[in-house]
Amino acid sequence: MYRNFIFDLYGTLVDIHTNERKASFWKKCAALLTEFGCPYEPAELRKAYFHYIKLQKVDLSRKFTYPEVDLSKVFLSLFADKGFYPDKSFLSYYASTFRVLSRDFLSLYPDTIAILETLKQAGRNVYLLSNAQTLFTVPEMKELGIYDYFDDVLISSELSCKKPDTAFMQKLLDKHNLAVEESIMIGNEFESDIAVANAVGMDSFYIHTDISPELTGEETATYIDTKTGYLPLKKIQSLLK
Repeated sequence: MYRNFIFDLYGTLVDIHTNERKASFWKKCAALLTEFGCPYEPAELRKAYFHYIKLQKVDLSRKFTYPEVDLSKVFLSLFADKGFYPDKSFLSYYASTFRVLSRDFLSLYPDTIAILETLKQAGRNVYLLSNAQTLFTVPEMKELGIYDYFDDVLISSELSCKKPDTAFMQKLLDKHNLAVEESIMIGNEFESDIAVANAVGMDSFYIHTDISPELTGEETATYIDTKTGYLPLKKIQSLLK
């Protein structure tokens, strides 16, 4: 029935928890920049970081209903404010370190690898449509060993908009000439993953995990699992019949 399986990442295939509010986090991030000649006090860095995020959102909101910032631009602005102009390798290094320092944990859900292998062996197309940052997400996918299972990876930071903006989903559909009726969106958030599928007339599968937003009412998806706590292989196998 379905030829194209479109996945959300965090909370669907990958379990993660980050915290960018801790004082100790900003102390470490500021110390690292200062060590490389880009001096920041922790409170100063935190304030500037969220300031540049806000500026981007205001600018992008003129074009998109659901704008997505690009943190690479935020980091570059932070560097430039101190007259620091490093090469791309430092940007990648700092972004990676920033992310690792913010993470409490990162792991795959129990059936993730089995699901991806089953779909590939069945000859299905597997895509990622993630509200995320390329600087963080691609390295994490490679670290977890799942990046190469996907036929394509679309991340919101690269397109300046995020789910449930239909422009994000339409980019994937147009790029690969995907038929909506042969595709299914799988995710753990009704207001983004399921909403964008509904907006383009695509079937959807909602899976409720620990990091899913609280359910507030009657929500609509083609398939719903609120009991397992992660996306189970047997549910995906049932969609291949």
